Amino acid sequence: TSKLAILLPQSGASERLGVALKNGFLAATDNISHTEVFFIDEMLTHQDIEQQLQTNEIDFVIGPLLRSNIEKLQSSDVIAALPTIYLNTQNHSTNSAPHHYYF
Repeated sequence: TSKLAILLPQSGASERLGVALKNGFLAATDNISHTEVFFIDEMLTHQDIEQQLQTNEIDFVIGPLLRSNIEKLQSSDVIAALPTIYLNTQNHSTNSAPHHYYF
């Protein structure tokens, strides 16, 4: 079983957008039986996000959505080690891990 973490805003000003995207991901992953999906609030501190990723032994990350949170997590060694699809682009050019993609 693969473990997928989806980082979306689940609190704050962008909560409604996060809920809409979460519902879309739930519909898309409804028929996938070999993957556990964990939704994590991207508005948490990067330390709290790292802890949840490690505790749940995540294999793949989708998100975060907000540029400020992408920048916040790019310095994370935990995120650096995981294949990740970011749901936005960067504000400025930085070196990304070869298994990190921007959508």
